[in-house]
Amino acid sequence: MEWVENPFVFFQILVSFLLATPLFHWFKMKIFHNLEPPLTRDAGNPISITVLLPMRNESINVERKIQEVISEIADYDNANILVADSFSSDETIILAERTLSESHLDPNRWSVFSTRSPGKSHAINQALNHINSDIVIMIDADTVLQDGWIGHFCHSFSNS
Repeated sequence: MEWVENPFVFFQILVSFLLATPLFHWFKMKIFHNLEPPLTRDAGNPISITVLLPMRNESINVERKIQEVISEIADYDNANILVADSFSSDETIILAERTLSESHLDPNRWSVFSTRSPGKSHAINQALNHINSDIVIMIDADTVLQDGWIGHFCHSFSNS
């Protein structure tokens, strides 16, 4: 019990343990990251995801953004798109509906609605009333996302 009597030795052991814990976790994630189950609920039911796209006067970005999201969620049957138009004065809602209807995405996996009042927060609050999904991912129309973002998202929230 000589190590207990010497506070320096005790401090070294404590610091070693504190440094080893995150390193062990990092090592575990590097080796086993592909072996984790997909984002699921109990009994193997997939967790539903809605990608919320709030927009106002985004006719320049709407088609690009919707195509970008469709390309990501196409292989995820549990993911859908909701475009929330915030009283746009341009062709945003028309372009959104046309882009989605011309896509290969099942019409049951997307919807578009418009609010009668301007304001992003108002559109988001109205959209949340339409969503029954377990998880909502909100993306602004003018953002550029890295390829594979939904896979990274699902991996981050996987059951492990």
